Amino acid sequence: DVTEKVIVITGAASGLGRRMSQILAIEKGARLIIIDVDIKGAEETVSSIIKENGHAEAYFCDIRKEEEMQRVAAEIHEKYVVVDDAMRSSAHFEFTTFFCGIFNINMKMWTSLERQTIRAFLEPMIKTNSGHVVAVSSIAGFSGETFGLAYW
Repeated sequence: DVTEKVIVITGAASGLGRRMSQILAIEKGARLIIIDVDIKGAEETVSSIIKENGHAEAYFCDIRKEEEMQRVAAEIHEKYVVVDDAMRSSAHFEFTTFFCGIFNINMKMWTSLERQTIRAFLEPMIKTNSGHVVAVSSIAGFSGETFGLAYW
C-alpha cells in the first residue's frame, strides 16, 4: 500500500516514468515528487495528476550532475523528512551516428548515475529502516526507435 507515501521518481516528464507517476498518485494515492531535466514535461505530468485530485510536484535536476542531485535531494528531505520510495526511470534522447557515444553515455548511466541517484535517497531510508529503491527501464533500453527514447 503506497497511500500517502512520498515517492521520488526521476525521468517522469514523459513515457514510462509519467505513466508510473500517474498510476501511483491517482490510482494508488501516493505523494509524488518528480525530478527531471525536462521541467516542462515534469510540470505537465504534475498537472495531469493534480487534475485527477492526486498530489505531485516537480523539481528540475540534471541527474548527471552529482552535486545537483544532492542539492535537490536535500531540498526534498528538508520538506518531507522521510522519502518512502525512490524510483529511477530516466531516459537519454540524442541523435547520433556514433555507437561509441551512445554506448559511453549508457555505461555511465548504468554505473555512476545509477549509484548517485539512489545514494541521494538511500541513506535516510536506511536510518529509518524503511523504504524501497526501484530502477526501471523499458524495452527501448535494448532497442530504441527512430526519433524515440533510449532508456538508461
